[in-house]
Amino acid sequence: MVTRKLISPRTEKVRILKRPKHRISRRDIDPDALKIIYRLNSQGFVAYLTGAAVQNLMQGITPKDFDIVTDARPGQIKKRFRNAFIIGRRFRLAHIHFQGGKYIEVATFRRELDAEEEADPDPSTSYKRTYGTPREDAFRRDITSNALFYDVDTESVIDYIGGLKDLAARKIRIIGDPGKRYTEDPVRILRVIRHSVRLGFEIGKKTERAIYSHRQLLAECPGARLFEVLNQDLTLKSPLVFEAYQKDGVQKYVLGQAGEEYDRNPVLFSRLKTLLEIREGE
Repeated sequence: MVTRKLISPRTEKVRILKRPKHRISRRDIDPDALKIIYRLNSQGFVAYLTGAAVQNLMQGITPKDFDIVTDARPGQIKKRFRNAFIIGRRFRLAHIHFQGGKYIEVATFRRELDAEEEADPDPSTSYKRTYGTPREDAFRRDITSNALFYDVDTESVIDYIGGLKDLAARKIRIIGDPGKRYTEDPVRILRVIRHSVRLGFEIGKKTERAIYSHRQLLAECPGARLFEVLNQDLTLKSPLVFEAYQKDGVQKYVLGQAGEEYDRNPVLFSRLKTLLEIREGE
């Protein structure tokens, strides 16, 4: 019999929420995701449900995706699942495929690299140093309410960064110093806005203030990356995301000259809202 490894979280601010103090039920989790977690656990690995899936289940919403995070390395995952495919170079993770084109993403716990580690030019070894602990993995994520873990075995929600408090308060808050995190990756600004619109949550004061002082950094992002994020925002089929863009003053940095024109011309912005309202009703 394989003994599952126990991870003892550090005491600072960690919160373990057990049943029946939360609303997550294993009945609401994708059966294939449960099979993956059970298999990894039975072979001595730690595996949790994570990300938007936990956030949605806590709110009584059926998730679109069920992402899993584990201490198993990508190669170890592939050896245990014949239907697993390893993707990525710098951050390797597994896609476990099922019938109908469905796949479930399984990632290894990661941590942020320091400046010296980031400078390592050897991709064949640098990715190995990104592996970390559950706590380190939680802190390298973007938004507090999106960094919760669900332990299927104990039916517990694990919170290292105050995500449960923000979820209850219906607040979007960046993990760490907002200005520093936006400087590291300005696209986090757009993720914060999207999560706020999608969930109907208020953006925390410090998180929002830093948007105003760092929004110009979006202009330095590659156009292809901004286009990818814009497409994700369009899939919301809601005019509210562009109202939020306008409110936070990021339109001209995302849409360029067109964004400036929308700011100057309320008729054009009204037409965009009408178009998205039609899509929202489809």
